[in-house]
Amino acid sequence: MPLKSAVMFCILMFTLLFLAACGGSGAAPVVGNKWTVMVYMDADNNLDIGAPYDVKEMLDVGSTANVTVLIQYDTRSTPTRRYRVDKGKLTLLEDLSEQNMASSDTLRDFIVSGVQTYPADHYGLILWDHGNGWQSGVDKRVASLLEDWGNTNIKSAALPNYVVAKGINEAAAQTGVVLDILGVDACIMATMEAVYEFRNSAAIIVASQDLVQGLGWDYRDLLSRLTQNPTISPVELAKAMVASYRQFAESSAYGFGDQTITALTLGNGIVKLAQEVDALAKRLAMAMDDPATRVAAQQRITTARSQVQQLHAPTYVDLSDFSALLEPGGSPAAIQQALLAITIAEYHGAMRPKAHGMNIVFYDLPVAVNNATYGFDYINFDPLTGKGSHSSFINDFGWDEMMAEYFGYQYPNLVK
Repeated sequence: MPLKSAVMFCILMFTLLFLAACGGSGAAPVVGNKWTVMVYMDADNNLDIGAPYDVKEMLDVGSTANVTVLIQYDTRSTPTRRYRVDKGKLTLLEDLSEQNMASSDTLRDFIVSGVQTYPADHYGLILWDHGNGWQSGVDKRVASLLEDWGNTNIKSAALPNYVVAKGINEAAAQTGVVLDILGVDACIMATMEAVYEFRNSAAIIVASQDLVQGLGWDYRDLLSRLTQNPTISPVELAKAMVASYRQFAESSAYGFGDQTITALTLGNGIVKLAQEVDALAKRLAMAMDDPATRVAAQQRITTARSQVQQLHAPTYVDLSDFSALLEPGGSPAAIQQALLAITIAEYHGAMRPKAHGMNIVFYDLPVAVNNATYGFDYINFDPLTGKGSHSSFINDFGWDEMMAEYFGYQYPNLVK
């Protein structure tokens, strides 16, 4: 997620933020609460310049008799605090001192507190921070989401997706509540490796295939849609999230045509999609294993990679587009059908014409190696050496082995 606002506006909003906060804790839940929306705002990093902008958007709407909006807020210049967002003011629920927001325990405790203090018919969690799909790419750790710099200017690694999922899943075990929606206001998280990790963490995920534009989600518009229709179902709210982001992305305030967002059903549907991807990987690997078909299979992959819709090159490609190029045919391939079955809503701008809502890693070589973005840990985790990825998708399926086999044939001196 790029920086979200100008410095001058940041200063104004910081002033508003903490002057508006009032004391008090343990506020009783409202009667008839339909939705509790929890926003985990990890801005204890270089995103703290823009965090107040999104808080201001939330304050313009606030909680109502039927919708409760909660935030856990942390920046490089403030401790960690929990607030209820009311119209025009933040109601302080708890000052936690300085917490590590890049911790599954901290995330778990926020969810548990929100669910237990403000019970509702439905629950949504929005993770607000940097994101980078399956890994951070800066220090080569297999890490993807949530950075806490500990009130310093020293960059720290993000959490691996499996650790983020651990915090969410532990909260569900403690409360008995599975999230209706997991929203990710962070970059490049609608990717197979990340979404599969959250398969049991919520009913629905809403995320972007590419970089999220600098202002992030439009919380004023999104919360207005919810508070004006508090009985909205999770599926309809997921559609509203996509529609809200699309409205901003196509507005005169932005309008560059390079944005994407998608709402996907998790659970068995994403498992089915992963299984179809694995089946494709096995077919490609089998073709490369046979000397009689190896060259043709390599060429087919090379051609598909050169023509595919890229998202945040040179790492990610659109899964549906790539599968269609790899196995062209008159009817939709199994992967495309499985993806369509779990797609609730999807938007892609004019600059992403062949995006369909889901990425997968397939590196563009030699660019990825030369630019130091190739992930050498995109392999099964080896407990003896400690190398490799804890990503469930990578360990459960054969996409990484197929990709490594292709690179071994195509670029034998580049990837070892």
